[in-house]
Amino acid sequence: MGRGTDPRGKGGGGRRYNGETCVGALMEKARPIESLVESTGGAGSPMERILKAALTVMITVCVQALAADKAPEWKTLDIPKEIVTKQELVKTPESWACTNEAHPSALASVSISEGPPEDGASLVYDNETKHKGKTLATWQFDAAAKDRYWVSCTYSGTVIVLKKQLPEGIKELRVSYDVEVKTDGLPTVEKVEYR
Repeated sequence: MGRGTDPRGKGGGGRRYNGETCVGALMEKARPIESLVESTGGAGSPMERILKAALTVMITVCVQALAADKAPEWKTLDIPKEIVTKQELVKTPESWACTNEAHPSALASVSISEGPPEDGASLVYDNETKHKGKTLATWQFDAAAKDRYWVSCTYSGTVIVLKKQLPEGIKELRVSYDVEVKTDGLPTVEKVEYR
């Protein structure tokens, strides 16, 4: 996630602001604005209302910049992209023989649940964005939730499911998909990140 916001928007001359420098710039602007209000009619004048509106915009930008500074960085969750399995034949048909060979299975899907996956509390993503053949699904978590959150992974050509408890205190998780490349008929999972 990018650090810093340019409060001047596009064409701002290339200078970047983080939260601290944005607040400093605001304080520098506030002093001459206060003097300008006094010289253009004082409290209650139309100029005061205009200048207050301008300050409100500047304060909003600075608050957003401070929030960006404090937001934790995204970390990659180590999801096995492939596993190797062997199937078991329960009963061999009469007059037939069976061979059991290792079979590679690619990651097919990722699901999130509150509590162990076997309890069935699967969660739908909170936000989804699509851009140029890619999809980004984001889950947001409640810090006060009773149960810890889990991730489950299914794989092509097998009923094996891998599951793992997510780190304690996790607030967000996002999964990147390539919708143009399919695995078991589903968009291919490219990356899983959390913070």
